[in-house]
Amino acid sequence: MKIWLDLREKISKNTKINNDIINIIIEKLAEKSDILFNIYLNKKSTIKEENKENLDFYEINFETISVKNQVNFRNILKEHLNDLNIFFGLWRPILHKSEDILIINNLNNLLYETTDVNTFTKKYKYHFFLEHSSLYSKKIVTFLDNNKHTLNEKLNISEEKINNVYPFFYKKDFSKYDGKLNIFCKNKFVIYNSWSWKENIKIFFEAIYNYNQKNSEKLDIVFIWEEYNDVEIRKLALEYDLIGNIKNIDDEDKEIYSYYKNASFIIYPTFYDVFPFELNNALNIWTPILAWETPAIKEIFSDSLTYFKPNSLLSLEENIEKLVKNEAKFNYSKVFEKYSPENFINNLVKLFPEKK
Repeated sequence: MKIWLDLREKISKNTKINNDIINIIIEKLAEKSDILFNIYLNKKSTIKEENKENLDFYEINFETISVKNQVNFRNILKEHLNDLNIFFGLWRPILHKSEDILIINNLNNLLYETTDVNTFTKKYKYHFFLEHSSLYSKKIVTFLDNNKHTLNEKLNISEEKINNVYPFFYKKDFSKYDGKLNIFCKNKFVIYNSWSWKENIKIFFEAIYNYNQKNSEKLDIVFIWEEYNDVEIRKLALEYDLIGNIKNIDDEDKEIYSYYKNASFIIYPTFYDVFPFELNNALNIWTPILAWETPAIKEIFSDSLTYFKPNSLLSLEENIEKLVKNEAKFNYSKVFEKYSPENFINNLVKLFPEKK
C-alpha cells in the first residue's frame, strides 16, 4: 500500500513546535515498515533525516487555493498513483475524485471573524473550499469532539463520516539547562501564551494592574516571541501602567526553560476550539497553567489545570491570587498518556483501507 500524506499545513503557530510535530509524525510512520508513504512538505529542510526506507519526501511549496495551483496539484497526485491520500486543511484539490482522508485541525476561519481570514471574500473562499473538500473525502478527521459537532452543524456533514483522532503532546528533554534566569528578576512573573495572542489581553492587563495595586509584591508579565511588539498591545500596556512590568523573550530552549521553570504560572486565554500544541513546553516543565474555560480545553485537560470563567475579571483575579500563592493543584501525567504520538499514529492508521 502506498499512502500520500500532506504535511504542509502549519499545525502549530509556533514554528519550532510545528517542526517537532512533523518530525515525530515522520519518525512514527517510519516504524510502519509495511506501508509506503509519500510525504509532501513545504521545505525538506524541515525534517531531520530523509533516510527512511518506507518514506519518500517531496517539496511542494505553493498554496492550493488558486485555480492554477489546484490543477498543478491534481496533476501531481495523478502522477504518483497513491492508494490513499491524506490531506490537512484546505490543501486538497477540490476537483480531485478519490477516497481521501481530510484532516481538519481547527475551524477558526469558519467560525470567527477575528482570524486571518477577516474579509467576506476570503471567508467565503475558505468556506467554499472546506465544504467541497469535505464533500469529496471519504473520511474526515478532527482533533476535538467539539469540532465534530460543529462540522455537522455548519456544513451538514454526517457525523458518521467524521472521525475524532486525538493529536499529541510530546516529551522534550530540558535536562541540560540549569533553569537559572540570565537576568535578575525582582518580581514574580506570569507568562502570556495564546493561540491568537490578542485575545483577552485587555482583561488580563486589567487583572494584573489590579493585583499590583493591592499587593506590595508586584507581578510582571513575560511575552514569548514578538507578541509584545504589536502597537495595540503597547498602547494597552501604557494605559494600565505596565510598561515597566513587561519583558519579551526569545523562543530559545535555554531561555524558555528558565522562564517557564521560574514562572508563577502561564496563562492561555484562548476561546478558539484548537488543540493547544503551544502548551507543550509548559506541560514538559510542569509550569502551572491558567486557561479560559472552553469546551475544547476542558475536553483535553479535564481537572489537570486551573480555569477562569470567560470574560470574568473577578474569576481571573481570584485564580491569579491562587496561582501566585501556589494553592492550585495540577498534574499533567494523564495528559501525556492520553495524547501521545503513538496513540495518534495508531488511531490514524486504523482509518486506512485494508491492504490490497
